[in-house]
Amino acid sequence: MRYSRGFTLVELMVVLAILAIGAAVAVPSYNSFMTRNRIAAVSNEFVSVLSFARMEAIKRGYRVGVRASAATANNEWGGGLVVWADINNDGIQNAGEEVLRNMQGSNETTLDSQAGITFLAFDSRGFANSNDVIRLCASTASSGGVDIELLRSGRVRVSQGANCS
Repeated sequence: MRYSRGFTLVELMVVLAILAIGAAVAVPSYNSFMTRNRIAAVSNEFVSVLSFARMEAIKRGYRVGVRASAATANNEWGGGLVVWADINNDGIQNAGEEVLRNMQGSNETTLDSQAGITFLAFDSRGFANSNDVIRLCASTASSGGVDIELLRSGRVRVSQGANCS
């Protein structure tokens, strides 16, 4: 009796079919996971920038501004953020005012101001100049975004499940 080593063509085809079915089930779940992870990362960074600006305003004793680095007509903050020491309280980053921090934008997410604001500021007590809700959505997803609400007190509240359609 002769023993052969290796696999038959039928066994190999069955294994490949099982792997293909597993990949077909796993890839959509992985894409959804990556989208949720991307949104969480950007929202965490945005909240971190707002908290940094608030703490710098309290520490320095004067107003600190946050603005979209490339604001567009639809109030898109996703191109990045600039935090600067707004010493003269005019809301404009002048030549002598120090840039404290930059946040790089992402072309895979959008950050839209619901109130149409392109500039936020914190005073020396940590209070914000306005209330605003900034909606964070993935550019490729139609739902499942995050609302980042800046309260007048300077606190930031994040809520999941924003409608991004």
